[in-house]
Amino acid sequence: MININKLILVYSLIISILAIVFYLSYKTQLSNASLANINLKAFNSELDSSKQKNIIHELTLSQLQYYNDSLNTKVLEITKELHIKNSKLKSYGYIQSKIVIKDTIAFKDTIFVPNLNLDTLLKDSIWYSLSIKCKYPDTLLVTPKFKSKCWVVLSTRKETVEPPKKFFLLRWFQKKHTMVEANIFEESPYIITEKSRFVEIIK
Repeated sequence: MININKLILVYSLIISILAIVFYLSYKTQLSNASLANINLKAFNSELDSSKQKNIIHELTLSQLQYYNDSLNTKVLEITKELHIKNSKLKSYGYIQSKIVIKDTIAFKDTIFVPNLNLDTLLKDSIWYSLSIKCKYPDTLLVTPKFKSKCWVVLSTRKETVEPPKKFFLLRWFQKKHTMVEANIFEESPYIITEKSRFVEIIK
């Protein structure tokens, strides 16, 4: 004869396991839905040019590799170029900007021939253009434009606290800490980063 108490115990155990599985599944789905909502808001803020703030995307490395997005694909190419392993990639940022300067020079004397209306554009393929306009009798309009595509890739690496020993076996036993590196990659050949600083606020 089946022991009723044992049967109740088995059923209670099964119900408890199922409840835990359903709860963990619910928590995972809730977390995934929250991340999807954050990333949707991040995409919307990225498309809204009127905003000066951007919401940070939250992606796993597998999502970064899977999504068919030109920026994600490009940053993976940059990490290869900088010899950064995917496992060491912490985050990245991308800023595309344009510099436009309009300058008008008015001469005191007439320097152009009558009816002159010159309008020309000098440029390279992507990064630079110079618009020159000459108007009779004495006006010269110059408009240079520069385009910038700047990447900031944050990655981690381990480094010895003290200067590394020359003998490699001794280096194995040296105390190490994790360093976060900010790699700046500017695509434009006309723009040079003169100074940068990145600060992490620790608690």
